[in-house]
Amino acid sequence: MGPFALGGWSAHLVEVLIGLAFGFVLESTGFGDARRLAAQFYFRELRVVQAMFTAIVTAMLLLYLSSGLRWLDLDQLWVNPTYVPSVALGGLIFGVGFAIGGYCPGTSLASLATGKIDGFFFVLGSLLGMFAFGETADYFRAFYYAGHFGPLQLTDLFGVSTATAVGLVALLALAFFGGLKFVARRLGHERPVHWPKAMAGTALLLGGVGAVAALGQPSLDAKWERLGAKYQPQLARREVFIVPAELLALQGDRDLKLVTLDLRPESDWNRFHLANAERVSIAALPSQRRRLISLPDPSVVILISNDETSATAAWRHLALLGVPNVYVLAGGLNRWIATYGAGSTGVEPITTAVAGDDRLHWRFAAALGDRHPAAALDPEHAPKLPYTPTVKLRPKGKKSGGCG
Repeated sequence: MGPFALGGWSAHLVEVLIGLAFGFVLESTGFGDARRLAAQFYFRELRVVQAMFTAIVTAMLLLYLSSGLRWLDLDQLWVNPTYVPSVALGGLIFGVGFAIGGYCPGTSLASLATGKIDGFFFVLGSLLGMFAFGETADYFRAFYYAGHFGPLQLTDLFGVSTATAVGLVALLALAFFGGLKFVARRLGHERPVHWPKAMAGTALLLGGVGAVAALGQPSLDAKWERLGAKYQPQLARREVFIVPAELLALQGDRDLKLVTLDLRPESDWNRFHLANAERVSIAALPSQRRRLISLPDPSVVILISNDETSATAAWRHLALLGVPNVYVLAGGLNRWIATYGAGSTGVEPITTAVAGDDRLHWRFAAALGDRHPAAALDPEHAPKLPYTPTVKLRPKGKKSGGCG
């Protein structure tokens, strides 16, 4: 992924430089002054909140422009999952602390770096708060993880395209800036508007939105052409293929959240499918991304087709979408039926079937769906077949975000 490839110490060096530059910008824009930060809550000082919202909109445009130029893969970026109750309470505590102390964690560090006493005490209080949280988190773990909606984004929430979501945020920013000016004027704190700068900023913002819409976002096929070399070795070494016996063992694991996605046509699905499987098309996989990423730990996603062709194509898509713990049923349902359903009444192999055609190679006397015994095996009583475990779970867990 171009144009930069960083790793190891070079990545850490860039992180330190970005941190220093960030702190310098915070201090130079007045974010290291508690009085100025606190004044925004009384609409006496609007520069801070304007700078923060401008930074958010600028970062949004640069991210999507970088993605449109194929410099950045947005699906590989971590997006904090949404936990409504804990985030709401945390936001309330954060806001009250910000209004009282005049700092957020980032600006307090900038203040401390410039030798301000209040910054020192704010950082000390933040460290004590983090220590207290860490020591007591187990007592309210259920509340902490309640209301999980996954990595929720505007495109998921409203079902709109990236360009539309970017345009909506841009309009929200313009309305926000105008609203701030209106409120400040009503309170007698308004400062003169520099109209040339305001018009130039608006033009840049709308121009950025237009550029995002014009560039678009790379399709999954285009992304595979660019990033496929990263994932192809896993397919070549068959590290993501599990045999039917391992899938049966996963079905019997009560501590595991197992999602089985069947990629086959509806006609094959009606003839035979595994119990608790879900039929989806490859085209619909992007719409499943947020749900699959949000699955609780431990969880595994199994992709099924008649052989491996469609399931392997789907695995490529989900890998590019950043979905972890995705595996393909080796040999597909043809192998599953051969393992657990061959010889049963009403099922016989199609002798003229061609290997690798991704078609169902078994003929059923009727469309049984999941009513065939092989569709709903009891892992405790099914034949115990030896296999080498392939599934290696990647824990997702809850990560914390933070204010600049």
